[in-house]
Amino acid sequence: MKMRSWLKKTTMGMMAFLMVFLSVFSSVPYANAAMQVQCENGRPVGSTMDRFADMNNLFYNPCDNQYACPSGSYLDGPIALSGSTAEEKIWSGLVTFLTPEQAAGVMGNMQSESHFNPAQHEISLMRRYQPGFNLDGHSNVSYGLGLIQWSFGRRIGMYNYVKSVDESLVRFFDDYSTYSPTYWDGERFIQAAGGEAFDALASLELQYLKDELDNNADYRGIYNTTTVYEAADYFLRHVERPLNPDTATRAGQAQAFYDRFAGGYGGSSSSSSSSSSSSSSSYSVGACQTNLQGLADYVKAYVWPTYHGAGFLDRMPAYADAVGRRVAASKYVGGTVGGVPGIDCGGFVTTIMQESGYDPTYNGCVSNTGPQEYWLREGGGSDKWVWLNPGGNSMNAADLQLGDVAFTGGYTGGCTAGGGHTYMFIGEINGFQTKIASASYGSASNGRAPMSGVEAVAGARWYRKVR
Repeated sequence: MKMRSWLKKTTMGMMAFLMVFLSVFSSVPYANAAMQVQCENGRPVGSTMDRFADMNNLFYNPCDNQYACPSGSYLDGPIALSGSTAEEKIWSGLVTFLTPEQAAGVMGNMQSESHFNPAQHEISLMRRYQPGFNLDGHSNVSYGLGLIQWSFGRRIGMYNYVKSVDESLVRFFDDYSTYSPTYWDGERFIQAAGGEAFDALASLELQYLKDELDNNADYRGIYNTTTVYEAADYFLRHVERPLNPDTATRAGQAQAFYDRFAGGYGGSSSSSSSSSSSSSSSYSVGACQTNLQGLADYVKAYVWPTYHGAGFLDRMPAYADAVGRRVAASKYVGGTVGGVPGIDCGGFVTTIMQESGYDPTYNGCVSNTGPQEYWLREGGGSDKWVWLNPGGNSMNAADLQLGDVAFTGGYTGGCTAGGGHTYMFIGEINGFQTKIASASYGSASNGRAPMSGVEAVAGARWYRKVR
């Protein structure tokens, strides 16, 4: 009897301990729970992810590392920014994971929330609670912070994410009297803190925003919007959620940004190839600075995963849509074969580089293959692209990464039209037959729409985007 009593008490004690343990685990900080998330196609899945999405606890995506840079090859700054003004920089970051319409919708909201100051405090609450308000505490207090004025627990999550990547950056949040004494705009922040600080802080906030959009079912609906107005309204009502939503104002601001930037930001004053001292940052991530997962998604959308013989003019639907939009906007799409535009090697590479946001200024000569290589090697793109094998040294696939661009044929130099062939390295992408993506201009019997290519790695001149 004593033994039975002891076993009963022991079993009940263990069950009680287990219940306490599980209850504690269910409320641990999201950064710890993220360690338990299962990954599929670069996204968290399973009950843990569902629980945290339901709780509106959002965290840095631990699965988004399929194309991570080799250790030591980069500095912190997950989303690279380019341009010389705050608005140009924010646009360049947003279009790495949003369509131009969606990016404009978000910017229309940011204009009202922070005027693009990444260290902006909600002034009315700052005056009420400062000094001494703990920015990574007080989850029951609204207190907006940052580009979209994250508040409540979302403010804490964003603050701690920035701190976890680069603790030195939180000084811009903490020193509100210097960087947010009243409602500033992004240009005032750049004047006070410098372009590098802006790039570093804003890029992390955009990465945090991307993770929010990816990991919350309600926020994720922004990806389904197709017009500027729809994107601005959705972001306002589902992500910002102010007390008195004013869609008309924010959609109007969004349309103005779209009109300025959708054709490639900014007119004569905003080309990143004319780079001011603030357009590149020591916080950028070197050869992997641009969102490579985003570029991979465009490869999947634009490129047939298998090789087809010559005379294949059937384009992937997303690529056909992009080419149609670009033709309407008088943007470069290369040649037309059999009445089908965009069946062209240089047209394909230019389109995917610009539309994905990997390099919105690609092909600054706005011409065919020869001038495209000149622009990378000696022209306006030479400040951010490097020639990997000068002198014709042979390259191996192991030395290349997603987004590297190849050229074959004679190099003539200059922006005067010249021939040759160009294609892109895509590496290992699930379902793709080869590690090359290419298209080919020619007659209707030998043109090829973008597809897995059979071009060689060796013998080509390879270039890589490094800024």
